[in-house]
Amino acid sequence: MPSQRFEIEIPEATLADLRERLARTRLVPHDGAADWDAGTSPAYLRQLVDYWRSEYDWRAQEARINRFAHFRAAVGGTTLHFIHERGRGPSPLPPSQGRTQRGARDPLHGTAHRLGPASHA
Repeated sequence: MPSQRFEIEIPEATLADLRERLARTRLVPHDGAADWDAGTSPAYLRQLVDYWRSEYDWRAQEARINRFAHFRAAVGGTTLHFIHERGRGPSPLPPSQGRTQRGARDPLHGTAHRLGPASHA
């Protein structure tokens, strides 16, 4: 499969379904243990679920991620998602960060903003 350019586009129906499922989330009652001593803090988890359900701006994150040129290519039977951006400035160095889609939390976190305006605008 040759490289194919794409953009991140989460269907609104998918986001609506997620919000509905988050609204129906039933958390385990607090067992009296101090927060984090017996697993995830119930108070933290409740705040996180509420944030994802009602505050997280999916479309803003899509726009942020889609500022970059995303591609997919099949390599050895695995679909590889990569970003291809040319460096800018007098001596741009090409950064390389590899990661499969499985387990990818935020492929841009900790990388793009560190390149600075000389390498990437």
